[in-house]
Amino acid sequence: MISLLSRILGRFATSICAKRGWLVLAPLLGVVAGLLLAGDHAAVEAQQYSAYSDPEKPAIAFVLSEQRNAEEFQAKFGLDDEEMAKVLEAVREENETLAREYIESERELEAESKGAVSEYNAAVREAVAKTKSTIEALLPEDRMPRLGEWVDAKFAQEGQEAAESAAAGDVVSTDRSRRLRCKVFATYYDGYTRYEVALPHRRLKFRDRPRKVAIRPVYGGRRDRLPVKEVGPWNTFDDYWQRRTTSEKQDEWGNLPRCVPQAQAAYFGNHNKGKDEFGRTVRNPAGVDLTLAAAKKLGIKSRLQRKGKVRVYVSFPWVKR
Repeated sequence: MISLLSRILGRFATSICAKRGWLVLAPLLGVVAGLLLAGDHAAVEAQQYSAYSDPEKPAIAFVLSEQRNAEEFQAKFGLDDEEMAKVLEAVREENETLAREYIESERELEAESKGAVSEYNAAVREAVAKTKSTIEALLPEDRMPRLGEWVDAKFAQEGQEAAESAAAGDVVSTDRSRRLRCKVFATYYDGYTRYEVALPHRRLKFRDRPRKVAIRPVYGGRRDRLPVKEVGPWNTFDDYWQRRTTSEKQDEWGNLPRCVPQAQAAYFGNHNKGKDEFGRTVRNPAGVDLTLAAAKKLGIKSRLQRKGKVRVYVSFPWVKR
């Protein structure tokens, strides 16, 4: 059973790479919004929120991106290997659809198409509904009522882990000065050059000499310095490594902690109603994108392709604490 799941998960995990950032499996529920949004009202909304019931959030696909969750899902809901293969095939098809729609939305946004955002979000709703319908039809009738509860619980667990580690830190450079280091999610994309990364602020892209960031995987891998040559993922005015009072998007992103990308806040805590700066529903919490060649240098290429996202430390040499 485990080998079968490994092969199927490997196939659909590698299908979601997209230009300027891959389209991840799903955004996480807002149960951890208390970390990012102040007030009792936000906390009450977070407790009532269900990622599984949200028509624009492919929650099942996100949960099943982790092999341990896929194995637990198969055992809990009594599916045989053939039925589980159909479940993961439905997830793979959803991921491919969302990846294509994301790429198309990028093109339409660049062309200033008025319908780009609404068309993208409508396509997401359609893809999510199709996956839900396929998977629900495969479940034994007596176990189907537990599906939403199980998915939401897994989302809550992932969100809690991310919330607890969303904090800025220090790294001491060779000249003994303290530089900023953030712990964020990394995803991957097709770059214009082999070794490059993308950060979500356009000011970094349009420089005569590219800035470089030092990246080290949180679990295993190697450290390397890589040039910033692209904008993304998701936003183009989110300099989360700066103090929020200096951000060009201060009115929108000013209530977020330093080192928390807006996409992460939208993904986990429904910040900006779960949307990016263009109004698209955020599908992953990434704060940096890597080319696969860069990921290979860091020793995380296969892991990144398999899981779709990896936690990394990003150090910003030009930002002093």
